[in-house]
Amino acid sequence: TYKYIMQGNHRAKNLKTVAYINPKEKTSMIDVVSLPQLPEEKCYQIWADLQGKMVSLGILTEADRQLKRIPFTENANGLNITIEPRGGNTVASLENTVAEISLR
Repeated sequence: TYKYIMQGNHRAKNLKTVAYINPKEKTSMIDVVSLPQLPEEKCYQIWADLQGKMVSLGILTEADRQLKRIPFTENANGLNITIEPRGGNTVASLENTVAEISLR
């Protein structure tokens, strides 16, 4: 299992999550350490970068402050966390990226 620490950028300085990815067992989990408060009409959404296409892995909330299973994405190049409209988005708003890591 590989451990990836995701730190927030200037837009979400206190954001910290830890992703655990096991390519052998094809499992992925995320542990939300801290999520800065957002306005009620916004949410955090996590995405996998799959050869330039962003695939949603779900919405992150304060309730996820424990290990949470997220979909495993074969051959993902990276993970991004963005700020999206409440309820999530079907297309990543990359201009609203608050954290990202490379998996390569």
